[in-house]
Amino acid sequence: MNLDNRQTNRDTISFMIEVFIDESGNMGRSGKYFVIAAVVCPNSSSKNRLKRIFKKSCLKYSSTKEPLKEIKASEQPFEHLQELSNKVAQKPDHELYIIVVEKKHYKTKLDNNLDYMYLSGFLIKRVLKKYNDDIRITFDARDVKATSLTSIADYLKIKAEMDWGFKHNLEVSRKESHTMYCLQAADLIAHISYRKYKDDRRHLFDIVSPRAEEVIKFPIGKFGK
Repeated sequence: MNLDNRQTNRDTISFMIEVFIDESGNMGRSGKYFVIAAVVCPNSSSKNRLKRIFKKSCLKYSSTKEPLKEIKASEQPFEHLQELSNKVAQKPDHELYIIVVEKKHYKTKLDNNLDYMYLSGFLIKRVLKKYNDDIRITFDARDVKATSLTSIADYLKIKAEMDWGFKHNLEVSRKESHTMYCLQAADLIAHISYRKYKDDRRHLFDIVSPRAEEVIKFPIGKFGK
């Protein structure tokens, strides 16, 4: 998908390209796959559109007069996931980056936080290469603990400047997903990507895949063998 005109579409006020990251599955022994998904919003209009989709859905999908605290994809019925997928994919104003790890080919003796740091960096490298501009990355707080955020932020900044040739501002933070609707969008993408590989449920993934800039099957060269 071509978003080369993002500079002309950007607001006159300063806006950092925003990346929202969530995961599905786990790095432990259970399950065959682990997924990290990134939703990239190159301008405020794309970010605000995703926010509206999930904010309205929190009210629509609630069984009471009070809106849901957040949309958790794993707790929603298929009909809701299909509706959300169609709305998210409706406009080409954002991009998706997805890494799917086949765990039997990825075995280290490292701490899970270090594995997550490496794998998320492998994905984020693609984003930084495409968007050579100031970028803010927000992780779901459930995935990145406060004690490990500094390590991940430092790792990404060093890799970005020294290895990836990234010379712009890079901000890294963690937020609770109920406070950031775009993190809920990343949760949706991670969930339906995971189910595609775990259960071969392709329908929802096929809806959003036109917005995917890259789907990395990791380890490259070993995946599926």
